[in-house]
Amino acid sequence: RRGHARSATLLPAGAVLLDDPVPAPVVRPPGRWLMEPDGAVVRAHLVAQAAHQVGGWLLDETIAYVAAEARTPTPYGRWFEVLEVLPFGLKSLRERLRAYDAGMVVVKKRGTAVEPDVLRKQLKLTGSREVTVVLTRSAGRQIAMVVRPDR
Repeated sequence: RRGHARSATLLPAGAVLLDDPVPAPVVRPPGRWLMEPDGAVVRAHLVAQAAHQVGGWLLDETIAYVAAEARTPTPYGRWFEVLEVLPFGLKSLRERLRAYDAGMVVVKKRGTAVEPDVLRKQLKLTGSREVTVVLTRSAGRQIAMVVRPDR
């Protein structure tokens, strides 16, 4: 990619994201949608370019998650609908997940030392549904988001 120091190529689609100059992404609290950038985008340090492409922003300047109010189709990441955002705490998270009838919890995390397997055991959930939780930071604070993968 002539003239570009960094790029991310996503296979098998062949989509290419380049390090074109973009305005610094805004840092704001979560929106209605959360995008988990593809690993190639993260490794190439092109999260700002992906955020710009989808009209999104960052939750924290050091975390590779992109938030947006609208889901824009993109090959550069996977979207999740944000159902609920809460400050991270074991007791409050357990309470909220029980309200979703959660039994199996898929834990996605960035910017937190929480170990997913340990957390799943600590939650002691007995419900019947699979629920996805994202643990991360927003404006320097630990948060938990209950999300639904966009299929």
